[in-house]
Order: sequence, then C-alpha cells, then structure tokens
Amino acid sequence: MSSSAVQKSLVVFGGNGFLGRRICQQGIQKGYKITSMSRSGAPPKNILPSDNQWVEKVNWKKVNIFDPETYADELATSNIVVHSLGILLEGRNYKETLNSFPGSKNSSVFCKNGVSSISPYPNPMDKSIYNSYDYMNRQSALIACREFLEKTDPFSKRTFVYISADQNFVGIPHGYLDSKRKAESEILQMKQNFENFQPILMRPSFMFDETISNDFRVILKDGLSLLNYVNKNLLNDTLSSFVRPPVSTQKVARCIFDKIEEEKFDGPVLLEEILKH
Repeated sequence: MSSSAVQKSLVVFGGNGFLGRRICQQGIQKGYKITSMSRSGAPPKNILPSDNQWVEKVNWKKVNIFDPETYADELATSNIVVHSLGILLEGRNYKETLNSFPGSKNSSVFCKNGVSSISPYPNPMDKSIYNSYDYMNRQSALIACREFLEKTDPFSKRTFVYISADQNFVGIPHGYLDSKRKAESEILQMKQNFENFQPILMRPSFMFDETISNDFRVILKDGLSLLNYVNKNLLNDTLSSFVRPPVSTQKVARCIFDKIEEEKFDGPVLLEEILKH
C-alpha cells in the first residue's frame, strides 16, 4: 500500500463536546480514523438523526487523563492530536451555570502526569482542579502534548492542535485568556526539543453550532453579530478590542483540517482566517 493510501489517525480529547463533535465529524468526512477520548467515553447527546452517519464511525473511548496508561497506546499510533477541552469559568458551579440554559451540555477530559512546572502531580480525587484555569486550560494541554510527542515516531510529522481563544469575552476573568496564552507559549517551546512537530493554535471567538436553533448560544450569537455590524459600519471599528464576530464550530473544524494538511504551517490561527472557512 502506498503512503498516500494510509489512513491518517487522529485523536480528539473532548471529542464529544460542543466543538469536539464537529472536529470528529469533519475528520470522518475527510477519511480520517477518529478516536474521541472523554471521561464518559460516550457519543455526544442531543444530536440530529443525520449525525448518526458519522457518530457510528468514531471510536468513542473512555479515559482518565490523570492516568496516561488509559490513552498512551492510542497516542502512540496517531499522527495528530486535538486538545478540545477546558473551562470558560472557574468555580464549582461552572457546569450548573452552563446547564441552566436550555440545550446546554458540558463534557471534560482530564490528565495526570506532571509537565515542566506541574509539581506535585494533581490528585484525581481533588475535584477542585476540575474547575481551575491552570489545570484545565493549560496543564492538561501540556501533559497531552508531551505524552503524544514522547510516544510517537520522531521521524514522522506529529501535529498537535490546541483550541485557544481569540480574546477574553466580556465578563470573563482574565485568568481564562492568560491560561490559554501560557499554554500556547509552552506548546511552541516544545519545538526546541521535539523534531517534526507541528503545533497549531486555533483562536476562535464565541462559538455556535450551525445546526442548533434553540440553544442560548444562538441568542448570544445574534447579539454579537449585531454589535459587530454596528462596530464595523457605524463606529469605524473603535470597539474591536471588545466586540468580535462569532464563529461556527463547523468553520473552526474545517479550518483545523486545512491547517493540518498545510505541510509547512505552524503557530496561531487567527479569527480572521477561521472566518474564511
């Protein structure tokens, strides 16, 4: 079999989440072998009947990322890893806040072994770490990335996609974006120690799903779109540091695969580039 006929393997941490499911869908449609890793190991809920066509083709795997033995084998045989998990708000009521909106769901994946400054290793029984920007948005990505690079062939191209953020949303603590930017910086630094490493840092703004019409995100999307129109057309972009256009999870997923397939690309992917898809 020629190398061009070999099916590429891709792992999505948080593949049953709001964005993760669309990454899995796009990967299946493009002919990738897709494995979703999550705490439940279950497919996403509240999907359309048409989604069953790709959902049944994904390998839905239950893992505890605080225990790398539960996912190390999958990483060793994968060309690409996508880290699509994290928290928008810290605090024990984060999930309850999200789930108070109709149609809202939240899923997370967690990790174990320490990386660089992670000491002592997080205790998986300590529920407070699940609501920490540093653990969930930064350290989980670094752990997954290093585990991936250490387990895979250094002579082959290894791609790690990190879902970062365009900028802070109004009302969201600065710790959210700080944790994302720190993760970006440390992932990029790994290029110094690992050959054939392609880090891709996606920076979407507020995301919505094109197929969902009764979710609270649709209301926020419409409001943000209106504000962005006013800012662009009436205020000469004076509010660009506060008002940014929303983007669909489908566009983010399509952009991810376009960047994966760009042989020479690495680094941040800005919102303006994502919106073109």
